[in-house]
Amino acid sequence: MSCQNSNAPEHHLFFNKIVGEWKLEDKPVIEKWHYADSSYKGSVFIVSGNDNVITEEIRIIENSKGVFYEAKVNDQNQGESIYFKLILTEDNKVIFENKEHDFPQQITYKLTDTNSLVATIQGIINEESKSIKLNYTRIQKK
Repeated sequence: MSCQNSNAPEHHLFFNKIVGEWKLEDKPVIEKWHYADSSYKGSVFIVSGNDNVITEEIRIIENSKGVFYEAKVNDQNQGESIYFKLILTEDNKVIFENKEHDFPQQITYKLTDTNSLVATIQGIINEESKSIKLNYTRIQKK
């Protein structure tokens, strides 16, 4: 299925809008999204001089149980991927959830305009609600 297809599921339409590179506000962190092998893939890396150190790999996968955000974070979860199920799709927003995960339990991506993306991770940690907002600016499209 083409990611340009107007009959594509809403989450495809959302992720097609964020394909490209995004820089985290005030930090040398880049989140890069692309479409390959029939799925959306992301990577998060720290820019350190001439080197880029990948800290997280992300895939949006679909199967008979739904649509999932698969995150594999270096030095976390014994190298295993963690899955968050898509629970909400809007024109400029997606929310994924995994209530069984320690933190976060919810991941939200929201396009506030063409060149501004906010990723929010939230959940309960040590019996307290915690939310971390990550503000990104587009630095390269597709």
